[in-house]
Amino acid sequence: MITDNPLIKRYRYSVMRPRQFWVYMSVYIATLLLMFLINYSGYETEEMYKSLQELFRSVFYQFLVIQIITLWIWGTFNSGSAIGEEVTDKTYDFFRLLPMTPKAKTIGILIGKNLLVLLMAACNFIFMIAAGIAADLNKMLLAQMMLTLVCGAILTNSFTLLSSINSKGRKGKSAVVGFIALAFILGPVIINGIVELSNITDAEKKMACFFEFKLPIMILVSIIALYFSCWTIKGILRKFTYEDEPLFTRPAAFIFMLGYEFVTFGLFYHYLFQADSSQLGLTGLNFAFWTFSLLPALAVPLGSVRTFDKYLEFAGRVISKTGDKLRLARLTLFSNLSLGLGLFAIWASLAAITSYFAKLPMKDHLIYIAVIFTFYFFLLLLIEVFVVISPTISKIGVLLVFVIVAYIILPLIFSSIFDIKEIAMFSPFGYMGHMADNDGDKTIDLCVAIVNLLLCILPAILILRRHTDVIKARQKM
Repeated sequence: MITDNPLIKRYRYSVMRPRQFWVYMSVYIATLLLMFLINYSGYETEEMYKSLQELFRSVFYQFLVIQIITLWIWGTFNSGSAIGEEVTDKTYDFFRLLPMTPKAKTIGILIGKNLLVLLMAACNFIFMIAAGIAADLNKMLLAQMMLTLVCGAILTNSFTLLSSINSKGRKGKSAVVGFIALAFILGPVIINGIVELSNITDAEKKMACFFEFKLPIMILVSIIALYFSCWTIKGILRKFTYEDEPLFTRPAAFIFMLGYEFVTFGLFYHYLFQADSSQLGLTGLNFAFWTFSLLPALAVPLGSVRTFDKYLEFAGRVISKTGDKLRLARLTLFSNLSLGLGLFAIWASLAAITSYFAKLPMKDHLIYIAVIFTFYFFLLLLIEVFVVISPTISKIGVLLVFVIVAYIILPLIFSSIFDIKEIAMFSPFGYMGHMADNDGDKTIDLCVAIVNLLLCILPAILILRRHTDVIKARQKM
């Protein structure tokens, strides 16, 4: 049973301690009383509400805001801070040695750390349902909202827990600070979305297209959230099992990329091939699809990095088994470069297919894909430079981060200073703006590609030398 989980028992003793428990409950009850007084006075004076139905409708959406804060912010913070607290309390090594399965540890943290959150969320759901029924809201709307809240909470909680797991046991203060900053940024957006939702009539009937299937928007969002939750939970189980291994195995990285592309393509499919999208240049819709579908090709390699030690192990394993000389091409195929190139190939294939069927000019779009590849390849080489150089130069990461920032920002700055918009195209962001404008002149595209390829020469030479050193070192052993 879940209640037999040792971590849940441990967190129950700390989180549900009477003194601490009643502090939180007092704050919660005081918040409810304050809400009641404000809304009741607004109804009595008729300055805020003209009818009981309007009053309860407002109360329902107020509880919706509280529920989002409870599940998506407070609960997510608790899940993301669990490992950091173990490190701070110097109990992380003990946590790693607990005779528990990765599944039990995951459940123990996600539920145990959020026992108080789950209790308050259950109370909020009761109040939401009561207010929704009193406001005569559609029961399907209530069900869809609660489903979206739960699925979103599973995704946010599991994602922050995954991002907090660090095999080196370093404190995750930066992750917590990042989460707080993100909450402040997204908080107003979410609240504004709720305000807009409250003004929509028959919100439960608003449909979204996934390919040519029409589903209620909140149902579709919930399904997608559950799909990515499965990936985050799988990642948590892997990190608890093989903490020194990359987050993604090679097959899993490609499967995730294909799954992400399938979801993204499904969301854009119905709209990509409408008549109004077949105009000259890269349409805004197709441009948005390219941007969103490229994101995992940038992020997944960072979660799949094979270290320099893994290269040495691979080289030694191949040489000991075959007795032959290890070819440089085989080591390169094992390296992080092959994964990044494979992910980009998946994206490029789909980008070309969508452009073709949307009846956009293929020649222009193939040029765009080729130039984007030069940007991507340069960044991929920098990641590999970090992998092969960091064992000998520990601070190489600082230099590479500076290079990446300068690579992205400097062309934009110089373009603004000299008032020459073509300079901005040598930045990835500036080139995106160029694709959206589509001025028809492809000479500058060729110049951008040539400059990027020239920039690739030095990191490629460094990588080639280090790969060669790996082979030589293993052959001498």
